Amino acid sequence: MKEIAKDDLGGQKELNEMKLTHLTWDDIDDYCKKLANLIKKSDFKPEIIVGIQRGGCITAVLLSHLLNIEDFCTIGIRSTASDDVRAQRMKPIIYDPFSLQLITGKRVLLADDITDSGGTLIKAKRVLLSYGCKEVKFATIVSAPANTGNVDFYAKEIKPWVVFPWEIKT
Repeated sequence: MKEIAKDDLGGQKELNEMKLTHLTWDDIDDYCKKLANLIKKSDFKPEIIVGIQRGGCITAVLLSHLLNIEDFCTIGIRSTASDDVRAQRMKPIIYDPFSLQLITGKRVLLADDITDSGGTLIKAKRVLLSYGCKEVKFATIVSAPANTGNVDFYAKEIKPWVVFPWEIKT
């Protein structure tokens, strides 16, 4: 898989024209239950969950309870310039890999709230494998239609820009 270059991600004008889809906490609860059921029905039996900071941590915590997996850590990856709605995309940067020594030799469920271009997923999987985990599968609440082939487990396919309940600013 190739790294996503900034030029491949589209312009800010395209981002500004995207329709917004707002998800509620009830949606998140339903989608995480759907994800947990998909994982339980699969042959994959994760031993540890790694949440991609920050929105992926919410997904990871919910899945850890639903799947009864206590081992949990996080990885910091940023693929947008800010947390603003329709923020400019950038090449994914890892800024917090410190707890990943916990994954050596384990089957890892990598969790995030959304995957769009797949850049964060590609980068995170590469890093996790470099830490010697046995296997990595990716679970996300929402996947863009173009990226569903790269995601092992997803609850909802949504094309427009998604606003999660934890992103609402007061």
